[in-house]
Amino acid sequence: MTYYVHRAKIYADLDYHDLAAGDAYRALLLSDEIQDDCGEYHEQARDSLRYHVKRATLTTTACQTAADDEKTGDTTVDVDEDIFKKTLENTTQECYIILARSLLDCGCLRSSYDFCTRGQAIATQGSLPTREILDRLHDEILQAARTRPNPSTNGSSNAVDDNDSNFKIDPKSLPDAGLARREVYPWNDHEPDRFSPTTLSGLNAALASVAPKCEIRAVSLPTLTPATALNPTNTQLGIFAREAIAPGETVLAEPSLLTATNRALAPLCDACHAPLPGSPEVLLLPDSPSFPSTIPPSLNSQEEESLQQRSTVPLACPNCPDVLFCSTACLTTAMHRYHPALCGHDDADKLFKTPDPTSLYLQLTMRALALAFTSEQHPLELPELRHIWGDFLPTIPSSLSPSTTVTTSPAGTRLPQPQQPRTLPFSFRSTVADTLHFLVVGMDRDPFATLPTTDTWVLQTLSAKLRGTASARVHPVDGRPEVAAVHPLWSLANHSCRPNVRWRWAAQMRLVAREGGVAAGEEVLSHYCDIELDVRERRQWMRGCLGGECMCLRCVEEAGELMDA
Repeated sequence: MTYYVHRAKIYADLDYHDLAAGDAYRALLLSDEIQDDCGEYHEQARDSLRYHVKRATLTTTACQTAADDEKTGDTTVDVDEDIFKKTLENTTQECYIILARSLLDCGCLRSSYDFCTRGQAIATQGSLPTREILDRLHDEILQAARTRPNPSTNGSSNAVDDNDSNFKIDPKSLPDAGLARREVYPWNDHEPDRFSPTTLSGLNAALASVAPKCEIRAVSLPTLTPATALNPTNTQLGIFAREAIAPGETVLAEPSLLTATNRALAPLCDACHAPLPGSPEVLLLPDSPSFPSTIPPSLNSQEEESLQQRSTVPLACPNCPDVLFCSTACLTTAMHRYHPALCGHDDADKLFKTPDPTSLYLQLTMRALALAFTSEQHPLELPELRHIWGDFLPTIPSSLSPSTTVTTSPAGTRLPQPQQPRTLPFSFRSTVADTLHFLVVGMDRDPFATLPTTDTWVLQTLSAKLRGTASARVHPVDGRPEVAAVHPLWSLANHSCRPNVRWRWAAQMRLVAREGGVAAGEEVLSHYCDIELDVRERRQWMRGCLGGECMCLRCVEEAGELMDA
């Protein structure tokens, strides 16, 4: 418990407030376990805190003895109960302070307010300075609520006179969608050298089976949001035609297991998320990450062949009758790649499935973790995610160098640091609380033992990769996004608002050449947003998804025309 609190303070000092909130929340969960005699981790959490208290109150010699006892397996912990209870109380209050402070800094006002008021409820007037800090944080949340856009009033602000003593907070109406830093964390050693000959050779070997006329190369692209960029261009990977591709010809056809739906018990294959046999054959639905576009008029020969290979009836997992597949191939692949991590957990297919489009990101995260647990890999090493660039921004140099000894500041206060750009959408509930709950209920995983693969920084790195590359299908009746997927090779096709291919997703992601085709040596340019929107709407979508404004030639031209008008 104290380990997580200590880490949370360091993260807060380094301006990683989303990571600080994640660690403080894990510490708070352990506090709850200690206070609940029936808790699943009660004994482990209690004994761990007792051991911390014992070491904190021992002399140096006694500490060495305790360390020797730990090595020999003798971890009997006898501590003064009053000291133990006081340590638990103080550490728990620190958790609430860090959560309220960090989530306020991230812009998650509803969650910040919730933890602040919960902390105030247990901090008696005699618990100074804890009560004073929480009261001050409450006032800061109140001030932020006066000026932040309010979803319940169609985006208008709550702005009122600062002296208005009648201003009241409706906690349910507070905005809870914040922003966090989008970067390759300094300690993240899972990002490959994406431009090395070895990497390019491996990627091109994989591409040969799904796009035989194409190859992957490094390419220089204009940097998003040049006002905050250190360089006007940056190097990325791209897909190029090795030989001419005719109009209407398939450029790429790629399957994926990194798929998800936000509809509970939807009549879809659990693996590829194509409609199940016997359900309406609505295979080719609107095809853009922002969910608009046109419905392709008909199936081509390859898609018709794919349909013929499907089973005539849905196939079920022997242990999960509600988990259905469209073919023997999908069932077999699922059993080999991801389903064992979920098998037998009846609630796994129903958890957190809501019409909210953002719930698709949580579902994709859980599928990624299921793939990782089943294959015993780190999530960031998965072939579906390893080479995806999360539109990360460079870190502004901090006054704290790697050799600096970090002295944590008191909870609720902050050390002055350069303001880092925050472009990654962050929801505490979805990214942290719901994910940890899913691990326990939907996968029967220990959220503390799995820390190396489910740490908040790992989840945030996954979020950056997923948000920049996930495509979605919408329901044909209500138009809501209902299915999402990540196709790692398709995602390497860069964006242009004047694309030379169109894409559609059935059981596979398919890129098809537009009118004019793709010339030999030409880059294959897809589109990440609805290209029928005007430049302001397109750039607004790109800011939300990728963290910056589109700088393709069309957007630059049209933005210039608007300024001249």
